[in-house]
Amino acid sequence: MTNQDLAHLRPEPTDEIDLGELIRNLIAQWKLIVGITIIGAIVGVAIALALPKEYRVEAIFDKPSTNDIQPLLAQTLIPLSRQAVLGSFLKNLQSRDLIEQALETQNALIDDKGKALTPAQRFSKIADISNSIRIAPATYDFMEDIEGLEAEFDEISLSTLSSDPQQTALWMNELLKLASTKTTADLSNDILGQRNVEIAQVKRQLAELEGTAIAKRAQQIEHLKAALAIATELNIKEPTSWSALVHGNGNVQLLNEQPEKEEDFLKGTRVLTAELSVLENSPIQLADQTIVTETKEMTKTTTISPNTLKGRAATLKAFSLDSSSISYIQPTVKALVPASAEKPNRKLIAIASTVLAGFFAIFIALIRLAIKKD
Repeated sequence: MTNQDLAHLRPEPTDEIDLGELIRNLIAQWKLIVGITIIGAIVGVAIALALPKEYRVEAIFDKPSTNDIQPLLAQTLIPLSRQAVLGSFLKNLQSRDLIEQALETQNALIDDKGKALTPAQRFSKIADISNSIRIAPATYDFMEDIEGLEAEFDEISLSTLSSDPQQTALWMNELLKLASTKTTADLSNDILGQRNVEIAQVKRQLAELEGTAIAKRAQQIEHLKAALAIATELNIKEPTSWSALVHGNGNVQLLNEQPEKEEDFLKGTRVLTAELSVLENSPIQLADQTIVTETKEMTKTTTISPNTLKGRAATLKAFSLDSSSISYIQPTVKALVPASAEKPNRKLIAIASTVLAGFFAIFIALIRLAIKKD
């Protein structure tokens, strides 16, 4: 029988792994695996102990009530809501300019040696703090047990992690004060700016009414002057009528028919001179102006009254905002430092480093088995 006839009886090569043999080979390298695992555990513990403790410094405050921000809500120049005012305040809490001022006030922009930070270091520190500040509704653990309940709380949490919690609490308290002042200043400037805009608009409308009145009076003066010239030319001194003028002495004949209305020159030079004198020396009388606005949908008629405009101007000029009674947080609100640190979780770091070191040790042992010669 030839070798070719017996070829089918040879065992075929297989890719199966003998798990038992693999485990025995790994156990044989227990010293390597245990050694690497212990080294990893030691390194993890060392790193956990070397990391500084970080505390979550937090200030919790209520949303401002309508009474606290009443001057802002009562004015009508810029409609404001409670939520809009709160949004402006929270936005200022993350303002880098205000954070820098708060840090500067508490002398926190220095290094470990007490030297002032360079501009680059200063910028990086302020940016990191701004990004690390967390503003969110205050959370309550008991709410997690109530399924499907959606509730809104009026408490806001301002917090940040810090390895120097005492100094952080100081500049956070200062930041709350600066944000309150800045919010009031910003909103006051917007409101007073809108007041000035509306005063300018009222003045413009009054100027338009005055210009219209001046043009109308000038037209009336020219009309009386023309009538006076005709009356002088006709030698009409006293008031008369068209009939008397035509059929008077028989020496004046203007028209053969009675006109539809009496002309002003029939008043005579004496009356016309008096009317002209009074009109030229009297103050301008502003009249209501009607503005018609036409659109595709409708025609709107608006009447502008001079007295209404003058009253509006006087009201706007007398307007003032009592910013002293505005408050966004209660005076008792302070940033507090917890008793225990939030980071690092040293137990978790030690356990994770030990487990990772163990897996790494097994991986090294498997590589040794793969490259080991028979």
